Amino acid sequence: MEIAGHMDVYASGALYEGLRGTKTFVLAAHRHRVCFMLELGLHSPSHTSRSNSPAILRNPKYLSLLHHLRFYIPEIYPQLENIVFLDDDAVVQKDLTPHFSLDLHGNVNRAVETCLEAFHRYYKYLNFSNPLISSKLDPQACGWAFGMNVFDLIAWRKANVTARYHCRQEQNIERTLWKLGTLPPGLLAFYGLTEPLDRRWHVLGLGYDVNIDNRLIETAAVIHYMGT
Repeated sequence: MEIAGHMDVYASGALYEGLRGTKTFVLAAHRHRVCFMLELGLHSPSHTSRSNSPAILRNPKYLSLLHHLRFYIPEIYPQLENIVFLDDDAVVQKDLTPHFSLDLHGNVNRAVETCLEAFHRYYKYLNFSNPLISSKLDPQACGWAFGMNVFDLIAWRKANVTARYHCRQEQNIERTLWKLGTLPPGLLAFYGLTEPLDRRWHVLGLGYDVNIDNRLIETAAVIHYMGT
């Protein structure tokens, strides 16, 4: 399983079901002999509720626990200082090494912002009727995308981003803060720690957005197939 362009991690794991149907995924990353546990509050529905639930709730894209490995990159690569993260539906068209000299100005994550196009601000992803969200975040904050991200792992460890992610997962055990996916907890974990990335580095929306300029696609460093 490829996490980033510079190294591979070969992982295996087992899924256990505990009290209240909570699923715990125990994963071992063999390259660095890292072992950790993901306890994500994914409740096991009955056969009836599973068959009657919306299709999106049964989509492996949202249910796969391996998608959450991105929140453990500093543990998987304990000796790295920075890394370029790519989703498996992204295509690299240009050299990405200049990213290793970019200044993140003390932030952890560099990503393309999505609030200026057909995407959404924070209030579209998170439940701002819950005080755990509304008391800490700006609903108009600009969202951003996973798919191509530059992570400063030194700043990540200093800010303890993985612990922030764990905290939010525990708060969302009943899915009252957000429903599905890795982007909502990412928006929370990296809140106030994200530096905008020039969109020419990462063009989003291929596969469903027919209005993307062909010239932008041709000149982009990374193009991201996010639709079917």
